[in-house]
Amino acid sequence: MRSPKQTTHQAEAESADMAAPAGTVAAYHPSWSTNPVATWLVEHQGQPTELGAFVQALCERLMAQGVPLYRVMLGTQTMHPEVFANNVRWMRGETGIVESDRNYSIRDDEAYLTSPVKLIHGGLGGLRRRLEGDDIQRDFVILDELIAIGCTDYVIMPVLHSTGQINFISWTTDRAGGFSTRQLTLLYDLLPLISLRIELVCAYQATRTLLTTYLGREPANRVLAGTVRRAQVDTIRAAVMVFDLRGFTAIADRHPAADVI
Repeated sequence: MRSPKQTTHQAEAESADMAAPAGTVAAYHPSWSTNPVATWLVEHQGQPTELGAFVQALCERLMAQGVPLYRVMLGTQTMHPEVFANNVRWMRGETGIVESDRNYSIRDDEAYLTSPVKLIHGGLGGLRRRLEGDDIQRDFVILDELIAIGCTDYVIMPVLHSTGQINFISWTTDRAGGFSTRQLTLLYDLLPLISLRIELVCAYQATRTLLTTYLGREPANRVLAGTVRRAQVDTIRAAVMVFDLRGFTAIADRHPAADVI
């Protein structure tokens, strides 16, 4: 017999448009103690993992548990001076993961402003669109693209970080009838654990990016390896070039600082 909490949680997952407040976490997660994917998410043994490798391993394990995934997309915002977000895409049948960067101009792009991703970034707690039948709600461009490749169901969820940052992960299937209640319940049960693992990976990558950007690749590698105490000095062979830019003082006087840089 299902508990009242289970029944309520499953009914919410099966709804056509899931819009729970951002930050809401279900109080009951029956999958955490019984599903091997939950065990794997928790017992990562401190091993550093790239996002692409993590998404691939996650999808393979979910497929092994009977979740009929066809396409999964993870989007994470970055701490990079030129890259706003990184997208990782997994598709069943493809070899490897496809990663792509989005620069800061994407925030003003019409495709983003009218996308479900923008709604998730704005605080929506989740969204589902069924992609088969005669009454398909085609309110986002991405839905037509998914229908064209044979998808029958689309679900997008927020990936919440402890810093307040909101990323997203979307799941699609080509199974007739879309995701079942049990399958969606499992994905929602695992979402806090998935979010935690993604935050750990993103935090490590952000640290490496910031150190590399402002210290350089080799100094960043040394700092990450533990060279953080004063008086820890390495001797290297190097060439130093010093030059003067003709007219720089006049340029700096005539133009705003951002243009000069």
